[in-house]
Amino acid sequence: MNINPKDILNTFLYNNLTQNIDLESNNTLNEILENISQNTETNKNNNIPVLNSNDELKILLNSLNQAPSKENIEFIKILVQNNLPINKENLENIIKSSKMFKDFPIEKALFLIQNNMKPTISLGEQIDKYISKDTLINNQIEDLFNNISLLIKEDKNLILKDMFKNTSFENIANNNFKNLEQFKLQILDEFNENKFQNLNNIFNKISNNNIDKNEILKQILNFNFNKDLLIDFEKLNNLENIFDKNEFKNLDNSFKEIFNDLKLDKDSTLLLQREIFNIIKSNPKLSENFKSIIKEFSSFQNKVKFFNFENSSNENLNEYFETLSTISKNLKNTINNFADKNSENITNSLDNLNKNIDFMNNLKNSTFLQIPLNINNFYTTAEIFVFSNKKNKNQKSKNNSGSALISLNLLYLGKLEVFINKINNDVSCQFRLEKESTKNLVSENVDLLNNFLKNKNLNLKDISFKELNESFSIISNIKNTSVSTDFKLSNFNAKA
Repeated sequence: MNINPKDILNTFLYNNLTQNIDLESNNTLNEILENISQNTETNKNNNIPVLNSNDELKILLNSLNQAPSKENIEFIKILVQNNLPINKENLENIIKSSKMFKDFPIEKALFLIQNNMKPTISLGEQIDKYISKDTLINNQIEDLFNNISLLIKEDKNLILKDMFKNTSFENIANNNFKNLEQFKLQILDEFNENKFQNLNNIFNKISNNNIDKNEILKQILNFNFNKDLLIDFEKLNNLENIFDKNEFKNLDNSFKEIFNDLKLDKDSTLLLQREIFNIIKSNPKLSENFKSIIKEFSSFQNKVKFFNFENSSNENLNEYFETLSTISKNLKNTINNFADKNSENITNSLDNLNKNIDFMNNLKNSTFLQIPLNINNFYTTAEIFVFSNKKNKNQKSKNNSGSALISLNLLYLGKLEVFINKINNDVSCQFRLEKESTKNLVSENVDLLNNFLKNKNLNLKDISFKELNESFSIISNIKNTSVSTDFKLSNFNAKA
């Protein structure tokens, strides 16, 4: 018997079936459709929803070579309810996930199916880390740079020479290196042109009279003002403390490496060190140059480690992640040449960072981004979830709409989430807050948000507040939200 598809066109199950089911022949399809058609008609007369007819689902499971068990019937219903195609692959994936994942097996299965990913133990562990917030990209980047800073000087300089190649940071890094070398030459010239009695007194006390004073000064300068200022933020802070807080003692532990190289005892080396910085501080020209160098290196580090939202665009964000990927590739190629014990730690840090970036890039039907931020010298990661369907992004929607959620953990405001829903030019915001005091602060500054949106030709339709009981994650479901098919991240500006 041939079934006219129009007769059962409104059957949700039929729509999924005909689009994606893997069947042996048209005869099998006709047999299944006939049974579905009969069951649908019976259910319709009895006002029973199609999905309550388990007989037709058992037939469907048999056609997919799966046992018509109660559990498998429930899996098909879950796929239908989540607008996912019912086919052999999806059913196998949800069955596999239910056995493989201990926590949130169905949620993980649906997330992976939506993004064309096959369930694996590794992916399950990675999703768990996203849920628990153990995987944060700012921590991964900081961990990577910390491990580089622990390398011996020779290896570190080779890495710094290559890691920024073919990135937007290459010229900036090279200019910083050049300025640093010029600064050290200026200091040496100053030493050679002037008589610094305290410095000479220190040298006179050194038992080794054959020592080359200029070489000693040069080595100390190279040690303190070497290329690793680009990646060692703690060292930058220590150098700034010498001038801003006069805390020279913070540097004492840093000099152990050069005692033997200089063939001087610790006390003599530290006295020379201290006097060199006193001379720089006492000379306005040198002091200004020094502060300029520190500022340039600090700015460079912030650009590499954190995305700058100020006047940013979607293209800027893409460029930032592309740069991170290039730096990772450069480091991966370079680190293989080193035998240093810390090189393994760098490799592990790289693997963790790359795994995170690849995960975000490979999502097919979701937009999930972790963005490292420096907010008033507080380092955090913003997690952005965009609710869209990438498969349908080329289809025209009836209105210009979209939804997104931004999750942040801030120093004074605590954990907060902002759910944004945009329909045409109207924007609704729901703030989910950990602290009651944060609600008061946001309420007091609603006018700032409203004015900002007006400048973007957007209207703040309404704003609401909700207690943050449970943080949103990549497997969370937000109910009663409109989902756009053509939403782009650039529709929102994070400053809002």
